[in-house]
Amino acid sequence: MLQQDDILADLHTHTLYSMHAFSTLYENMQCARAAGIHYLAVTDHYYGTGDRLAIKNENTRLKQVQRELARYDTVPRIIGGAEFNLGQVPVRPSILEKLVWRPIGLHSFFMSYSSVTAEGLYGMFRDAADQGYNAFAHIERKLHVIEDGRLGTSLGMRSQDLLRRIVRLAAERHIFLEVNEASLSRNEPGARERMTFWLREAKRCGCRLSLGTDAHYCEAVGRFPNAVALLDQIDYPKSLILNCDRDLLEAMANGERI
Repeated sequence: MLQQDDILADLHTHTLYSMHAFSTLYENMQCARAAGIHYLAVTDHYYGTGDRLAIKNENTRLKQVQRELARYDTVPRIIGGAEFNLGQVPVRPSILEKLVWRPIGLHSFFMSYSSVTAEGLYGMFRDAADQGYNAFAHIERKLHVIEDGRLGTSLGMRSQDLLRRIVRLAAERHIFLEVNEASLSRNEPGARERMTFWLREAKRCGCRLSLGTDAHYCEAVGRFPNAVALLDQIDYPKSLILNCDRDLLEAMANGERI
């Protein structure tokens, strides 16, 4: 039985740097500590746009967040990373080589949902698997608006087929699938149903999971009531959950890519 105390890490958090979040890294760390979190991934969005100075600052952040912050004997320990965006080509692809944690997900500000098909979306995940990303973020999100709503808010056959293919891709490529606490707490139309479906498929395939709050405010950091309840309901093996694996998390905090 998975419990909150089993979760050692929050692997999806945002700071003021994301420009639509509301807390500093220090505030996030304080709340993570209060929640019993030992490892904290900094996954501010990768934008790669703007003037030369903005790009320079972003590249510097991505290269140094792990190296600079790992020097300090802090709890939680910091894992450097960024959240990338399907449909966006990084300005400098080599930046991926600097990062330990590289989740990628679907975000409306990099594509028009009405112009994306289920087949096109699967192709983006397949391309991401080829490009070195090590986690797929919130794969259930926004499927109800893709293809002009033909996927529907409930779990239709088209949604099932797409999610099943993404899960199998993750299993074949040894990519983590994210259980996103915000997807469950916000519960956009059909999100919980879609996540429950793909988690059952992932269990059958032996997929490895990562857990992230997707916190945009510090008080949400490290708190997983909905994710814990759902994973317990499905009886997902703790051995397949990265957030419960201290050895792997310590390796990541030491700058090792997994």
